[in-house]
Amino acid sequence: MDIRLTKKSGVPKAEIEAHQQIQKEFDATPFSKSWRGYASFALARKGRGSGDDDFDLVLVTHTNIVVIELN
Repeated sequence: MDIRLTKKSGVPKAEIEAHQQIQKEFDATPFSKSWRGYASFALARKGRGSGDDDFDLVLVTHTNIVVIELN
């Protein structure tokens, strides 16, 4: 599994370490090896209250898209 960091600056060290651990665990099995992850994913929002929604990790599996908020 590959996790790509979409925003290089401002990512806390603890999140980067969590991404590395998640990537290591999911890469260890053939079932999830082809999954993709996108870390620090920002989604632009228009209109009232416009701005960016920031997701810690967006995981794309073979059947689902999973949005993960790390604490």
